[in-house]
Order: sequence, then structure tokens, then C-alpha cells
Amino acid sequence: MKSVTKKNKRADSNLEMIISFSIFLIFLLFIFTFLNPVKKPDISNVLLDIIEEQAKNYTLSLLEIPVMIYTTPSGCFNIECPFNLSYIEDQEKRRYYIFVEDDKQNDKNFGFTGSGNLLNITIDSSGSASNLYTLYFSDSVFDNVPGSEPQASGCISPGLYNFSTPRLNKLYSYNKLRDLNTSYYSSGGYDNLKKLFNFPESSDFAIFVRPYFEMTGIKPERGIVKAREIPIEMIKEEGGKKEIIKTYLDIQVW
Repeated sequence: MKSVTKKNKRADSNLEMIISFSIFLIFLLFIFTFLNPVKKPDISNVLLDIIEEQAKNYTLSLLEIPVMIYTTPSGCFNIECPFNLSYIEDQEKRRYYIFVEDDKQNDKNFGFTGSGNLLNITIDSSGSASNLYTLYFSDSVFDNVPGSEPQASGCISPGLYNFSTPRLNKLYSYNKLRDLNTSYYSSGGYDNLKKLFNFPESSDFAIFVRPYFEMTGIKPERGIVKAREIPIEMIKEEGGKKEIIKTYLDIQVW
């Protein structure tokens, strides 16, 4: 009887080991099938990430400062310039970093008086029955400024005015994207862009900002083209008029 009992215990022990090992294998199978901890990233997503990140180099920063005038200006008025422009050595170029709008988003002529950090800005308020204006300052130059500088003499200096809390916007630049579009289609430009972007030579990309730009090459008749659509804001100027447009950046890779 003792020998039979020992054999039964040994058999039970072997059965428990088999069951435990089976459970362990099932657990590993579950991990690698459903959780897949060693899954490699989709190379298409990596390529899309590269172009999306590089596209951010074609943006500009735009500082927005509203100002409330408590005396209704007539013709023009002088206020303290809230921006530090002393680093811009060419005084004629200062106006190309700034634009001014009234509450109807009409661009207004403006100019500067003073020097260094003691600058005043003269704003032409003719045609505007407004007490609210917005001053914009960019880290990139614009192509044009609206009209000629108003004469500071004869302009009122409001006794009371208030600058509101500034807001910093990151916008895609129409001018920079226009230059990118030119480079894309220039001779050897696309290959140079791939090197600049550290984009693999064996892959290709396209960038669309519809309806303004279409930077695309010949896509394969067969194969997968991966795309990503990103909502953006872009600043565009027509003459001296600046406009902030809501559109989409469409990136494609293959």
C-alpha cells in the first residue's frame, strides 16, 4: 500500500507540473498575440512624424496686444509702443514686423517717433469710429506695409489708454510655405529637401495646403500612400492686408 501511495503522489506531482507549464505557455501566447510588447512602430507613421515636425519650421510667432483708447481719436493718435524694437537696426524695416488693425479688422497706417526703447507709435484712425485697436508683432518680416506713415504732428495723445493681456500665436506663414513650394519644384530642390528633412531616400512625401499649395510628385500605381491631415492657422497677406486663415496641412508619404 505504501508503494502505491508513493506512485500516486508522484503521478499527481507530474500532472501539476504539466498543468502549470501549459498555463504558462497560454499566458505567453496571450501576451505576444494580443499585447505584442515587441511590436515595431509603423514606418509610415515615423515618416509622417518627420514631415509634420519639419513643417513647423515654416511658422512664425505673432504677438497680439489689444489697446483700448478711452478718448475717441479723430484722424490719428500717438501711444507708447509696447514692443522692444531697439534690436532692429534698420529703422525703415521696423514697420515690416508690425501691423495694426481696428475692431473691424481693417489694417491701419502707422509710424514711429522717438528712438531706442522710448518709441511711440502713431496710428492713423481715419475712417474708423473705434476705440479698440490691436497691435501685432511678428518675429518674421512681412512683404508689405499698409500705406505711408502718418505725420505725428497734429495727432492727439490720449490721456488714458489701456493695453490688454498679450497673446502669443504660432501660425504657419504663407510666405515661408510659398518658398517651400518653390524649393520643392526647383531643379534638385526636392532631393535637397529630403536631405534637409533627414527623410529616407527610398521614400517620398507630398505636402498640401489647399487651395494654396500642392507639393507632390508621382505616386506609385500600386502600394500604400499614408496621409495625415492637421488643422492649422496660416497668416497670408495681400498687399498690405494681413489675413489669418483656418485651413489644413495634408501630409502624404509612400
